[in-house]
Amino acid sequence: MYKAYIHFGTWVEDIFQKPVNHYCDILINRIDPIFAKPDEEFERSAQEFMEVAGSWYGDDVYEAGQAAHEHAFETVWQFVEMRPVFLATGVSGLFHLFEKQLYRHVNRELQQFLTTKISDWRSIQQLISQFKWKVGDDKECLDLINTFNDQNLRELRLVANAVKHGENGRSYHDLVNMRAPVVDAARLRDNGTVGPLSVLNVNLSVQIDDVIRYRNAIGRFWSLKDAFWAPVAIKHE
Repeated sequence: MYKAYIHFGTWVEDIFQKPVNHYCDILINRIDPIFAKPDEEFERSAQEFMEVAGSWYGDDVYEAGQAAHEHAFETVWQFVEMRPVFLATGVSGLFHLFEKQLYRHVNRELQQFLTTKISDWRSIQQLISQFKWKVGDDKECLDLINTFNDQNLRELRLVANAVKHGENGRSYHDLVNMRAPVVDAARLRDNGTVGPLSVLNVNLSVQIDDVIRYRNAIGRFWSLKDAFWAPVAIKHE
């Protein structure tokens, strides 16, 4: 007899996917475009320097211009380095948003079966692995497990952990071993704003395409339908 179930439906998708879409929209369409025009940032910085410090050089226009150029170059490089920081930490926040939603849904659905609430990822992994049956099926239906274990969702979690723990952590090595795009050698080589000497301080390159992949993977999870049942009663001590 199946004694515990997790139900998914349109109402679940409406509650959880809309905040995810809104979060990603802010990251993609409002935060990332800030860094789209480094040339304008260069010109603004050089002009500000001349307005504030240009008089220090008297009539030496060439030296003043050189100083303004050097100042603007350093400023714009710092500006450009901020983009990977915002994208990587933004993706980390996206995972924690999904994580919070997942705990909320599972704890609500299974409140009569759990002695303590689910509050860590290892417990949610163990829990979901038990829900192998769906209403109306006479055989195993692994949609829930397979969607939860989607490679893009796994990558999202590992990126969030790598941002927190750096390159010496297990998550970063797992990203390398699974050949995740965010640690692709060619991408990292072409991106001069990542690495141990960067502001981000981890050799990780998150791009907008990655944000879209992660958003869509979360969407596939919350768009599941019907109820998934566990063959035995669920207990989480």
